[in-house]
Amino acid sequence: MSQESGLVALVVATWNVQWATPRSERAPHLLNRLNRHAPDAICLTETHHDLLLPDGAHIERHVPALPLSQDASHLQGLKRSLAVYRMVSGQPRQDDLLAFLLEQYSDEILNEIAPLLRIDLFPRRAKPS
Repeated sequence: MSQESGLVALVVATWNVQWATPRSERAPHLLNRLNRHAPDAICLTETHHDLLLPDGAHIERHVPALPLSQDASHLQGLKRSLAVYRMVSGQPRQDDLLAFLLEQYSDEILNEIAPLLRIDLFPRRAKPS
């Protein structure tokens, strides 16, 4: 933590492990950036327990289904707001994004916009010379 002009600052770094695994080609670059910024805490998102340090903390999302609770009725709204938040922040989960789109739009509209949303991973064909 740093204290500048009487304020306390906590440096937190995030690493989306699903996009760049520790064994990927991008990992050394990310580790260099983390070392350069010297964060007080590192938040690993989309990760697995085996990547965490034994003394590290982790957050899990659990939704209890208690009898006679009204929380279950709020669950869909919570999931929807989480999906929108992650879309806006540029880190949507695929299942949340699909659930949101299916909930918001009719099948006709989804069929119409599907070609616009589809990512073509086929290699580009060479243009005839």
